[in-house]
Amino acid sequence: MRPVRQERTAKVSTVAPPFTTPERAATTPAKVPSGYTGRESATVVKAQRRPHERNKASFGTAFARVLGPGAVSRLMAKFSDAPILVLSGDQLTGKSTVAKAIAKALGGEASSTGSLVRAQADQLQIPIEAMTKRLAEHPSANVELDYRAAETIAAGDVIAFESRIAGHLGRYLSDLGRPGVLSVYLTASPRERTLRYLAREVGPDARERIESQLQVPADATLVECLDALGSIDDPAARAVHARFEQIAGRDEVLQGELQSLYGIDYRDHDGFDLVIDTSRSTHEATLAKILGAMGVRDA
Repeated sequence: MRPVRQERTAKVSTVAPPFTTPERAATTPAKVPSGYTGRESATVVKAQRRPHERNKASFGTAFARVLGPGAVSRLMAKFSDAPILVLSGDQLTGKSTVAKAIAKALGGEASSTGSLVRAQADQLQIPIEAMTKRLAEHPSANVELDYRAAETIAAGDVIAFESRIAGHLGRYLSDLGRPGVLSVYLTASPRERTLRYLAREVGPDARERIESQLQVPADATLVECLDALGSIDDPAARAVHARFEQIAGRDEVLQGELQSLYGIDYRDHDGFDLVIDTSRSTHEATLAKILGAMGVRDA
């Protein structure tokens, strides 16, 4: 079952957008070249792009099985050359925040699997809980959802799209011939993700107050970090720890579900254009790296 939630959008630094819509982006090759040229740094790994035959077989087989033998051809018919950013990663690594910030910087829109779920629930006039239950009970409904995500990426309807599997979908479409796709995988340490959860659920003041007290080993897991948070004598820490079961283990559950559907490990970022550790990169630096890889030089 895919989690659906609203995320706060981080404040975006002032950026002079070189284009304002995907359509305009597609007509400004001087600003947005067909090949991405982002530079490597200590927190960015530039991967070698190569065909991903397993992605082709896995997504193509699932789409054809659920949506009919012409599903892949229909996707290819939607291909645009408008640049698009696809973001993947675990929860609390900054996917939504970065997607929205990049879209705002470039004068466009961002979307996500969660947005598609909410839109479908509205279309069917059912509560979001009922939509989530449907996805949990019917694996084919998740394939249909991922196909709609693939359509959005293929058509360039938005500037940025994020989900755990968005990067893999983008690579799949790129291998089919869709140009202008930048795949980025975001990571963050379990300790940093725990502090982000605290800030999101309680507020930045709580994070500032508690951060120095959260002492965990460098290799601590997310569950261990949340347990350590619960041992801190602070009402905010205890309140967040009481809710930690809502997120503990969620990534592993979804990892198993996606492997079952497609035979793909969404945590495998081999072949992504950029891998960025957001616990070692400031928000502004992360945006600059991605914008630079998209060919935006004056941000």
